[in-house]
Parts: sequence; structure tokens; C-alpha cells
Amino acid sequence: MGFGFLHEKSSHASLRSTTGCSWTVPPPFSMTASKLSKGASDRLLNLLYASSSVEIANKTPLVAKFIHDLPSASAVDQPQPPRSILEDLTSNNWNRKPWSSVASDLPETSATQIRSNILKFKCKNNFISNDTFHNLYPIERERKYQLPTSLVKNGPPFFAIKGRNSLDLQPVGVYYLVFQSFSSAAAYWLETAGKVINGFDFKLEFMELTSKDLNQMSSPHISSSYGEQVRAPLIDHPHSVKSPKSQSLAKKEDLTYPYSLMLDYSMFEARQSMVLVKNLPFGLSKHALPKILWDYDLATSHDTGTHEDCITSVISDPVNQVSLTLIRFADRTNAVRFIRNFHGRKWESIQTKKEKKLYEPILCEILD
Repeated sequence: MGFGFLHEKSSHASLRSTTGCSWTVPPPFSMTASKLSKGASDRLLNLLYASSSVEIANKTPLVAKFIHDLPSASAVDQPQPPRSILEDLTSNNWNRKPWSSVASDLPETSATQIRSNILKFKCKNNFISNDTFHNLYPIERERKYQLPTSLVKNGPPFFAIKGRNSLDLQPVGVYYLVFQSFSSAAAYWLETAGKVINGFDFKLEFMELTSKDLNQMSSPHISSSYGEQVRAPLIDHPHSVKSPKSQSLAKKEDLTYPYSLMLDYSMFEARQSMVLVKNLPFGLSKHALPKILWDYDLATSHDTGTHEDCITSVISDPVNQVSLTLIRFADRTNAVRFIRNFHGRKWESIQTKKEKKLYEPILCEILD
């Protein structure tokens, strides 16, 4: 079927088919703009005002408060020195509790039954250093208690001793934290409560010294004063009497062990320059070792002035392949340098005929 177009005779276009049928196509739709009446325009404005006035009314107090809080022109003209958030936190000393309240704030638990200046921490991890315990104490702006002025910068002074077997110097899984007073120990206990150290809950307990504890805090390999005459004043301390459990915590007597005596007995300062070396070869003479370590400053004997006493063979058991040697250096710097150079490495033979090397590498640690 075909279609043909005809000429337009009017405003309407016509189409006719080849069969003779025709029809008319209407013109395109056109819309003309119409103006709203005044009444309709007023009604629309009223609707817009009614809907927007509610929203504006809710925000009016906020805008007024913002304008009221703006600084005056005189304050804007005078520039203020910049102040950091850390300075604001540091200045909030009024939020901290007084130092005198640490004793009364201690909870009455089995860990706080004894009021002493020594804390015990039992842990299977034997590689926690003295610095780690100091770093656990919060910095100034995060502390709960206001320390005395002399202790604000570094916190309460204390030292941590790793409990060791007095015969072979191997760790026994306990640490001793010795403070100058019971208040310092109590503040440390409260400030570090609930913390975690190397995956272990940091649970401290106040303790009374026993002969077993003193054996683990020193050794005849470390100190020449290791004996009953030095330990007796610590064990038979005049204040080492436990109060009955029925008494309140505030009425218990403090066990304050002399800080200087504990420092001397444990030889804490001297131990910082001692290195316990494992797996040194058998047959290595203690006279040859100082010559091998010629570029290290070793400790000298007070009597002879030589390096004879700087090396101590703790265990030498070729059958069980156990070799432990204690080396004393002149200071901590040389001790740390020795550990960095030898820890985890194989021993290079010097005396080939005499030395019998172990298959395991050299292992070193500071005797803290």
C-alpha cells in the first residue's frame, strides 16, 4: 500500500492513500503562558511563608547565640598568642587527685594486703627491660594524681630487677619493682592498673621480702657481698610485721625497705654493664677472651687493676651442650655494643684446636 502527499489547501494538512482514502492531521499542540490572578498569587505566598517560618524559628536561637559569642572588636584587634590543645590539657591540674590520697584510694584486695615499697610482677615473658616499666607510667597530662614538684618530670623513682636463679642466672618469671616509699609504689599501682604489657595483664602485688626473693634478686656471681650478713637487715626489718587482715588498710603499718640498701644489694647500677653470654665455645680461655675483645673497655679489678675478674664462667657443660659466661664491661655503652655485634651470630674460631663450637648462635642479654 503506498501513500502520496497532497498540496496544503488549508491550515490542516491532508493525506490521501492510493486507494482513495484521505484524512486530516491536526496542527502541533501549542501552550500559551497564563498569568496567575492576584488572589492565587497571594495564597501561594502565604503557603511559602507558613512553611518557611517554622524552620527559621528553630534556628533563630542558634544564630543569636553565635552572634552573642563573637569576640568584640577590641578583642579582635589584639591578637592572642596561639595555644595548643596539649597546653590546655597540661594546665588542668585541678582535675588530678592530691598525692596524699593514694594510700586511701588503694582497693582492698589480695594484691594490696601488704603495704610495702616493693611490687612484684609475675610474667612468663623474660625479656621486659627496666625502661619498659618506666615507660608504663603515664605522662604528665594523663596522670590521675598530682605528684610532688620534685617528681613531676620523671615520675616516682624506682628500679626493676629481674628475678633470676642465683646459681645459673636464668630468669624465673618474676620482676621486682623497688620504690623509695609506699606512697610512690601505691601511685604507680593506681596509675598502671588495667594496662597490658607485651600481651600480659600488668597485675602488680605488694610484697614482703623473704629469703627466696632475696636469692632471686642477687647472686654470688654478681655480688661479692651476697651473704647472710647483708640479707639479714632486709629480712629482719623492724617494720616487717603483717597487720591482721581484720584491720582496715588505713591502719596497716608500712613496710619501707631502705632504698639505698636494696640498690646496693641487687647491684642494679653494676648489672647494667654486665652481659650474660650463652653458647660461647668450650675451651675458650678467660685469658684469651679479653685479648679477642681488645676494642672493648672491660671492667678492671679493684685489687689487681687487671681484667682477670671481668669474665666468669657460670656453666660449662660440654655433655649437655650448655655454656654460660658472664662478661663485665666498663660501662653500659660497651655492653650494648657487644650485644649488637655478637647477638644471634655464629662464633668465629680463633683458637681452632682448643675451641669446640656449639651449633647454636651466640645469645646475649644485659643482666638487669
